[in-house]
Amino acid sequence: MNQPQPQSARTTSYAIPLIALVPNHRQQGLNSLISNTEFEVMTVNSSAEVSTIVEQHPFSVVLIEASEAGLPASDLCNRIDNAGNAVVVVISSSDFATGRITCWRAGADLVLAPNSSTEEVLWGCRNLSQRMMMRLQAKGLAEYSAESEWFFEQQSFRLIRKDGAWVRLSRNEAQIMAALCNSCNKVVKRNVLWQLLDKADWRYNDRTLDVLIARIRAKMRQVDIDPGVILTHYGAGYELRINT
Repeated sequence: MNQPQPQSARTTSYAIPLIALVPNHRQQGLNSLISNTEFEVMTVNSSAEVSTIVEQHPFSVVLIEASEAGLPASDLCNRIDNAGNAVVVVISSSDFATGRITCWRAGADLVLAPNSSTEEVLWGCRNLSQRMMMRLQAKGLAEYSAESEWFFEQQSFRLIRKDGAWVRLSRNEAQIMAALCNSCNKVVKRNVLWQLLDKADWRYNDRTLDVLIARIRAKMRQVDIDPGVILTHYGAGYELRINT
């Protein structure tokens, strides 16, 4: 019987996506100032691309130079605001307050003057990204925190340690991890977990769940997260045991 191969995992410092719709000179300035561990810069060429990537990376920073938007920046702000939890920084194309106020009203988190330096823009992005992550942790929208040492980010399938090291789970592993997090300190029955799995790429047998749990534990070890927090209740299911 063919056994599924483990999905490769990697660890790195956690870099928040920075989706940038900016002219070339601004892009070059950002690249010269940003470290790889700070932001993952995703340069786009149109408002449509911004909307698409925000759907894929809802917890991100969006930087828009209004002159590049191809439509009123306020309209793009509205689209992003309705799409998720991204924070929006707009570099206005107008020196007049009325133009900037329309962006504020549309949901922009920061609106800067057109002559703002790239360093000033970057500091705005940095501060907003930190506040975004703090807000998400407080509301529990995107992540599960275990004694503030690590969390599970369901949207990206990642286990992320407090210091930024992370490892990505496969889709099925993430489904299991999400179910365990949502029922913390309770046993999740095997048949419940079984129903969550995408079975397209597997030849299933009685050991399938055990194999997936073993892979999750192995990936936790890769970033020094204690795999012992996932308990096996033989014949019943699994439990994420925190703060007991």
